[in-house]
Amino acid sequence: PLMVVGVTLQLLLLAILALSGSYWAILVVMLCVELASNTAQGPYQGATLSAIRRVDPTVSLQLLGDGDMRTEAGLADARSLFPGALAPADRQLAGIYVLPSVAAMHRALPAVEPGAAGSLMPAAWHSGTSGTDVAGRSYSLTTRWLVVENVALSVFTLPTPSAADRAYLDQLTTALGEVSP
Repeated sequence: PLMVVGVTLQLLLLAILALSGSYWAILVVMLCVELASNTAQGPYQGATLSAIRRVDPTVSLQLLGDGDMRTEAGLADARSLFPGALAPADRQLAGIYVLPSVAAMHRALPAVEPGAAGSLMPAAWHSGTSGTDVAGRSYSLTTRWLVVENVALSVFTLPTPSAADRAYLDQLTTALGEVSP
């Protein structure tokens, strides 16, 4: 219900914005649009985090502010969540991006097929990282996009995904598929 109210308010406020003539009226209406946007996206974002925590209860994420430079190209309009300062690990989230709609997600990541199978395709490869962990062991990881509806997860996996990586991607896909925008 909050999503419907938030979207309805956004549409109404955007119509009012078009009719606004003064700077102060525009400012007030834009602040109200932002509040309506938060009302629309907040419950879904919370449900998304809850679904992810069913798969990985240890996940701790923080919402990025609008000016944060970690936002990915093409995903500037997304609500972005990132884990704290952890060293990358296999089957760990690198970030979560929630866009307002499935269409917006498709525009942002047009070549990425949705679901766990899509995350294993070459178009879903996002970046690679390697280094040495605190115990002195070398690691090499790939970051892949996992797209489910209007949510994109950036997930660390081994360069050649293991059976455990595939199972993790399947579990995330199933959990997120149970959340409806």
